[in-house]
Amino acid sequence: MKTATTSPPATPTIPEAPFSRKLGYRPGLDGLRAIAIGLVLIEHSGIGLFNGGRNGVQVFFVLSGFLITKLMLEEWDRDSTVNIRAFYGRRTVRIMPAPFFMLALLAIFSGHLVTEENKVSDLFREIVWSGTYIYNMRPALSHVSDFFAAPESTTWLAHTWSLATEEQFYLLWPSLLVFAKVPERSPRLVARALLLFAFATLFARWALVGIGAGDAVSLAFFTFDGFAIGIALAWALHHGVWPKLEKILANPAVFTAAVVLLAIDLFDPYGQHLEPTKGTVPWQPWFEAGQDSPLPYLYWTYISLASAAMIGHVFINDGSMWSKLMAWGPAVYIGKLSYSLYLWHVPVQVYFSRDRFPDVGLPWIILAEQSLTIVVAMTSYYAIEKPFAKLRKRFVTH
Repeated sequence: MKTATTSPPATPTIPEAPFSRKLGYRPGLDGLRAIAIGLVLIEHSGIGLFNGGRNGVQVFFVLSGFLITKLMLEEWDRDSTVNIRAFYGRRTVRIMPAPFFMLALLAIFSGHLVTEENKVSDLFREIVWSGTYIYNMRPALSHVSDFFAAPESTTWLAHTWSLATEEQFYLLWPSLLVFAKVPERSPRLVARALLLFAFATLFARWALVGIGAGDAVSLAFFTFDGFAIGIALAWALHHGVWPKLEKILANPAVFTAAVVLLAIDLFDPYGQHLEPTKGTVPWQPWFEAGQDSPLPYLYWTYISLASAAMIGHVFINDGSMWSKLMAWGPAVYIGKLSYSLYLWHVPVQVYFSRDRFPDVGLPWIILAEQSLTIVVAMTSYYAIEKPFAKLRKRFVTH
């Protein structure tokens, strides 16, 4: 008589836990801010061997597009809308107190910072451009065609062009998202449209710079491809519209490739390899050898794509070596200081100009600049940013 045999129950297959689509607090994203501000500080330090400041700014742009959009999508899922008044309240207490404090100090001590009356007027003119958040439009609205190459007396606040660009993004995108009810559209269609907009911006910038528009268009109106790529990334990851993209971004090799690209651009800035006849040494900025070429402006978009790859990897795979490195305590702390570091580093460096201290060696100048920048940034963070951050609770909608 045969006895029935039963095979042991199969061990259930436990599916790999998907990454959380909720944003929450991701310390690795602060680590990415540390990379961004590091690129900016390296270029502006005066060492002269590396150039990556605009690369760092692009990382900030893509990150802003990603974070703002992800938070708004989560609010829309919860409340079927986005409270625009609360959004702008949070943005105001987050981004405005520190720069206005800086501008007030520059105005109060202007007589000690500059020694000639005409230079004082230049500084106050800059304060107006910066305080009204239209500094990125200065080339288009004034006689200054290239304020990055302007004399020392007119460059105290040139770096605030990026703050103006971000503020204009904050004014435009949330309102468009709410009033056009964009989250109710097809997620896949919206993600594709955002990428199409990013590349349309690229070609518009390429064409307009090719006819001599230069900084007037690239800074004022056509840096939005970075934001659009960040928005598209947030849209795709929030809705899971491209599973293959998620698998690709989860691979640490993607982050490695993005870091390599940023590192290459430290030695080959602004897409110089797209125009090999420009420059005589590998680290010479392209605009020193010929600003009439539109090709280097292509680099902003591929740096934005590299930035999106790093952001996506940290968001999806928080257990990878790279994500853990980005979440390393010192990197996170620098990322938290990045806003104040960015605000103060140029005024400090202009003050420590070679003209003011001609007898001091460059290494000592750089050491003094970086040390004072860190001290002032920490003061701004703890005395201005953190106290005002507490007011954001008044604008929380849940």
